[in-house]
Formats: sequence, structure tokens, C-alpha cells
Amino acid sequence: MGTLEYLAQGRGDAEKKRLQSLLETKKLDFADGTSNVPSLFKPAHCQLYQNIDGTRFEDVSTRSGIYNPEVPDKLRAYGMAVGVFDCNEDGWPDISVASDQKEDFLLLNQGDGTFKDQAGEYGTALSNSGQSRAGMGMAWAYFANDERLAMVVSNYIGQDVGFYLRPKKESLVFIDAASMVGVGGPTRDIVMWGLFFFDFDLDGLQDLFIAGGHVARGRAKYSDQEYEQSSVLLWNSGDHPEFIQVNSTNVGNDLFVKMVARGAAYADIDGDGDLDILVASNGGAARLFRNDLPTSKYVRMTLVGSSSNRSALGARVTLFAGQRKQIREVSSGGSYCSQSELTVTFGLGAMPPPERAVIQWPSGTVQEIKPIDVNRSYTIIESGSVTEDEK
Repeated sequence: MGTLEYLAQGRGDAEKKRLQSLLETKKLDFADGTSNVPSLFKPAHCQLYQNIDGTRFEDVSTRSGIYNPEVPDKLRAYGMAVGVFDCNEDGWPDISVASDQKEDFLLLNQGDGTFKDQAGEYGTALSNSGQSRAGMGMAWAYFANDERLAMVVSNYIGQDVGFYLRPKKESLVFIDAASMVGVGGPTRDIVMWGLFFFDFDLDGLQDLFIAGGHVARGRAKYSDQEYEQSSVLLWNSGDHPEFIQVNSTNVGNDLFVKMVARGAAYADIDGDGDLDILVASNGGAARLFRNDLPTSKYVRMTLVGSSSNRSALGARVTLFAGQRKQIREVSSGGSYCSQSELTVTFGLGAMPPPERAVIQWPSGTVQEIKPIDVNRSYTIIESGSVTEDEK
């Protein structure tokens, strides 16, 4: 297949003429147009490595069921992002995989060292229309401070972000609710990459940030799209629709500077309690966006495991304040080629001072923390000390 024929697949005569003109004038070449096309490459199987005694790693892909050499084409993907989260609340971390142009995986931990892909049964493999999408980045959260759980997957320009919502704990069936919660339209104009839930205004509800940037300058050029693109910030209103797009009037112009974003992560960089954003750029400098809230109320907790893993990955913290509660899980992976801080942050907004926090450690230990002061950061040792960090 020639260059023009490849690039013009599925396009009308007018588009074919425009592409031919771009090729003839050297404003577009084959590499520009075909770079980052997953179907030109073979999908690969995922791999799982187990830490042995803290000194080495062992490939347990076959033993865990992640890879079956007798069925080599099963669970092959153009894997772009991995999220680790206990989505069925059985105490074992599960693994979700976002795959470009193939079905996404939801590998449920069987508790015996093996995993089983149940994305199809639970509704997270494909879109509502049964289509695979770009599958760039991934995030999990109890975004509504109740039993509703969301897995969000960033996708390609013109596609909705995948917002897979579990309405209630008992069902474990997810529905793609992007249009219902208000995140569909605002994200269709960008190629989405890193994304995460975080409470940017510390009102007690987790908001959603999505970094944008096209895959290649040539791909953008022949599609009449911009290579540098703006990111999207969606505020969790706690109402219906839950998410409302934030603009520069609310948070200033800097956050929406156009760039070729890829990775995105959050952390309290300057130690003032609110969460700042770091975005990595393809072929350019990373950008750090400092969040300066005029007033805020928060509690931050850094967990250190003893019987559990030292980083407390998989620990779940529930903070109680009046009639409301918030849930955070210490998790690794997610976003896209990024890792946010492991410290969990609770915004308190107009809520009363928190009464207590309950930590469910991966070891099975349940630890209650009280009293808890507002605008404080704590380091909590599993079954041990609780210390207030110096400012």
C-alpha cells in the first residue's frame, strides 16, 4: 500500500487531494502520518514480577495467569497504563490495564497468587457501543464519597473519556457513564494522556485532571488538529452532572497553556496543604503548576507499613467528619508513565473538624486514628506511632 493510500483510508476525495498536496510539497511525510499507529505493531502480553526477599524479582507472569503460553494470543495488548486498586473490596489489589485500540483488562486478584481477566463481565473492556478506544491513561477513585467507584480511562481525540462507574458495591458491574456525569464533551477536543483524581480546591470532593497533546505533529497536521493542546480540569460539583469544566477565570491562564503533554502527577510540592500538578511534555520541558488556594482546610496522612509493605500500597483510609466520610486508597501506577505522591490528602471544605480516621492495612490490620486536627500532616506507622509532621 502506498503512502497516500495508507493515509487516506476511509477519507473522501477532497481529503485525499489535500493529503496528496501535503505530500507533494513535503509538508507531510509517511513517518509523520503513520507514527504511533498501534495496528502497525504486534501487541505484547503483560508481565508480572514478584519481589523476592527485597533483593531480586522473579517473572511470575505464567504462574499468575497473566500469560498463558498455551494460548499466546490471550491477554495481548498495546498496554499504555496500569492501575492497581482493590476494586471489589476483598482486601486483594486488582490490576487494570488500558490498551490502545484493543480491549482493556480488569485482572481480579484471586487471593492465591493468580489473576483472572473479568473486564468483559464487569463492563470495563469496551465502550458502551462495544468499541475499543485509545486507552492512554487510567485512574480510580471513590469520587462521590460513597460506595460509587469510578475507573477512568483517557482516550483519543473525538472519543469520550471512559468513565466506568460502579453504582453500588454489591453489583460489581460498571457502566460507562461519561455523558451522565459531565466528563464526555469537555474531553473530545484533545488527545488525552495522564489523568488523575485529586481534590484541587479542598472542598472534600475529588476533581479530575486530564493532560492533552497530540501523538505526532504530522498526525495533527493532516487531521487539521493542533499538535500542542490544552489540558482539562473538571470540578466535582457533588451534584448532577457531577463534573463541570473549569476555565481560566477560575484558576488562571497558566494551567491551560498548550503543550504536548504526556505524563501527569500531583503532590503538595510547597508544603502548604493543597495539591500541585506536574505535567511532562513530549520533546519539551516539564511544567510545574503551583496551586495557591487563598484559604483551605485539609488533613494529610503519610502511611508507613510494618506488617504490610513499607509504602502502604493498598491501604485504605476512611476519614469521618460529621455525617460525611471520605475514602482514599494508597495506590501505585495509574495516570500515564507517572506516579503521584503516596501521601493521602483530605479536603474538608465546609465540613466540621474530623472526628477519626480508620485505616485498613493490606495485612488485615484495622487501625483507628483520633483525635485529628485540621490543617495538619501526619505520619502513621502501622499498629504504631502517629506523629505530626513539622511544617
